[in-house]
Amino acid sequence: MIFPPDLGISGATRGSTANCAKGRMFSSTFLLLFIAVVVCRDQNENEKCEVYPKDPVVSKGDNIRVMFRAPDNSLCGNFGSYSPEKVFWMLNDEKINETLYTMVNSTIPAVDVQNFTVRTGTVTCHIYVEGKNTILGGTNIKLHVPPEKPTNVSCVTVITEGFTCYWHSGEDTLSDTTYTVTRRVHWFNATENDSCTSRSSPCSFPDLLFSSEVWVTARSSQGEANSDVLDLKDIYSTVKLSPPQKVKAERPFNTVELTWEGPKIGFNRALVYEVQYSYQQGGPSHKRVTNSTRLRINLETPCTRYTISVRCAVQAEHIHVWSDWSPDTTVISPLDVHSMDLLLWRKIQSDESGNRTVQLMWKGVPTSCDAIDGYRVTLKAENNRTTVLFNTTRTKASITVDKEAYTVKIVTYRRENILSEDTTTIPALDGEGFLPVEAAHVSSHNGQINVSWRAPSQSHTSYMVDWSTDDDDDYSWQETKTTNIAFSGQPLKLYKITVTPLYSKSSGPETILKAYAKEGAPGAVPWVNVTDVGTEGALVRWAAVPPNACCGFTVNYTVFYRPGPGPGPEESVTVPGTQQRVRLGRLRSGTTYTVHVMASSIAGGTNSSDSVFTTPSYGSHFIIMLWIFGGLAVVLLPMIVLCCFIIQKKHILKSVPNPRDSDAVSWPSSYSPMPLLLPCEESYSEKPRVSMRDGCASPSPTSTETALPVSPDQQPDPASDLGPCAMKCPQEPIRSPPYLWECPAPGEWDGGKKEPVSPYLENCIPSVKQSVYPCGEKACRSTPNPQGFSATMPAYVSVEGLQEGLLNPVPYAHL
Repeated sequence: MIFPPDLGISGATRGSTANCAKGRMFSSTFLLLFIAVVVCRDQNENEKCEVYPKDPVVSKGDNIRVMFRAPDNSLCGNFGSYSPEKVFWMLNDEKINETLYTMVNSTIPAVDVQNFTVRTGTVTCHIYVEGKNTILGGTNIKLHVPPEKPTNVSCVTVITEGFTCYWHSGEDTLSDTTYTVTRRVHWFNATENDSCTSRSSPCSFPDLLFSSEVWVTARSSQGEANSDVLDLKDIYSTVKLSPPQKVKAERPFNTVELTWEGPKIGFNRALVYEVQYSYQQGGPSHKRVTNSTRLRINLETPCTRYTISVRCAVQAEHIHVWSDWSPDTTVISPLDVHSMDLLLWRKIQSDESGNRTVQLMWKGVPTSCDAIDGYRVTLKAENNRTTVLFNTTRTKASITVDKEAYTVKIVTYRRENILSEDTTTIPALDGEGFLPVEAAHVSSHNGQINVSWRAPSQSHTSYMVDWSTDDDDDYSWQETKTTNIAFSGQPLKLYKITVTPLYSKSSGPETILKAYAKEGAPGAVPWVNVTDVGTEGALVRWAAVPPNACCGFTVNYTVFYRPGPGPGPEESVTVPGTQQRVRLGRLRSGTTYTVHVMASSIAGGTNSSDSVFTTPSYGSHFIIMLWIFGGLAVVLLPMIVLCCFIIQKKHILKSVPNPRDSDAVSWPSSYSPMPLLLPCEESYSEKPRVSMRDGCASPSPTSTETALPVSPDQQPDPASDLGPCAMKCPQEPIRSPPYLWECPAPGEWDGGKKEPVSPYLENCIPSVKQSVYPCGEKACRSTPNPQGFSATMPAYVSVEGLQEGLLNPVPYAHL
């Protein structure tokens, strides 16, 4: 703010006024901010829609009113269909009777919940918005209940820690419940009560080793409840000792010697020890020892890992409290290797060269037993030559042999001492003719595979049966003297079973069987192919399900087919499992079909993927006949068109008459027309000429007898007819040759019309007297017409000209 100098206001006054102005501005800003906060707060509070009271707790049988508030500027209050009279109430998803509805005021609906007795109830407010049930809000009502009776009361005395009691309080009462443990102590014919209080289990006292009675009381505003009285006549039965220490296990033959140290106590009472020992496959066993820290246990299962632990308690008539178990101690039971049967066996595979790979396997001593140093494998040939192959600690090995027979021997040793041994034979590739077992059969039931067979006719000692899953080389085997065996198998696993008879010197051929312990649906058909599709049938072929495909043997195949690629009713054909093709019949022509094949076992079926094919609209015979008739049509059509053209041409194009056959002249039969060449302006070679005379209505008989020039060969010389052209049109008339005739004047042709009526005369030029057409096709323009020329001159017309005139007549005016 600026003050004028003439006002006399000092600088100090101006500064004070400026500070006041700044203070007023700050106050105004703070006031506006406060008002905005209050308005926003009130607006936010008014925008809440709520059901209240929130989560109340009531006593059993109480009544409670629940209300709903929806301000005008709230979200639920802005529903177009909202009205306080339209809300309805539900308790635990059941609608409350509308007679209990009420209105606190015009904007707050409410409901009265009467005689509330359930432990927990949820009250919700609802309204229908556009026909949909909408929840506006809700609250949970909980019930105060009296405390339950405490149960399972027990007390434990831990030396140097105290006397502690435990109990089970039951369900939550939703109220502040306290628990009081009362202990009534009897000592020196006196009775004394003491107690401890807690809101939950447990509760502890100082040590007091006297007989006592203990009970627990639960109290709340809703009432109280007392537990049963625990009578502790022998207070030492409540003492919990520390677990035994330094448990040791020594292993004499077939037994275990246990020793331990007991806890130290400050009173003279006997202690009881309990020993627990167990192994993985069996349940635990217990033995008790009183006032002793040593125990000998017989271990029934050889080469087995046992777990041993010890606990203790004060000796009493009824022991209530035991110490915790000591840490576990493990021991392995001893094994008598001399009594073990290694049960050596082999599996043989031959290659093309005759060499054989032999997989040796035996049931050895578990490495955990620590009873042997290893195994030694030796091979003995027929010539009694023995070879030590190798030493191993494993229970399987693989060797390669030739076609000869061998004996394999395996021994267990420890410190170079042989403990046990077993042998098996590898028969020669072309050995003696031992017989296999007969009528081998396999079946399964309840997860167990049963194998049976008939003994061979040859004398034998026993049978070796081995089996494994089809995808595993880990064999199990068993030797038996009976003709049947059973073993448990995994479900949905294909087992390969081999039965081999054992003879005194060798083994017979093996018999292989396959079975499932529990069969499932077989694998899917790998592919489906449709061929030879006709108008009414098609051939469906498919690949067989592989034998090792999970999880069952294929009993039959069912071919399903339906018209169209989409879903629809299907037809089916079923064939045995050994067949992989079937012909479908009675199909509709020109139709698309979908086909798939289901492989079925005794347990279910598996479908292949869909294949689609379309039947043709016409059969192959129709197509062949169509091709034949089409080819004939291609060949015959041009011929027919040509014939039609020739026939039509005869009607349109009339044939040119031969002048020789004309009645106008007499043509000697011995005369053959020759091509004539005229030395005129145009060449008319190969064109015979015709001569016409004036006023000649028909050929004159005298003219036909007129002598013609004769060639040396006594034939009329046509060249003499060229005289008018060659001799520049002679003045005297020339005799007409036999092939010329006289033509009338144009006026005599067509009554005075200027165009000829005959194509033979279209190129004739009239004479001066308008009565004769001299000098062939055209008059010789190089020779003037003589004044006295009135004689008949020959007119010549070519055959081509005749044809052109016939086809295209030329008017006389054009000449």
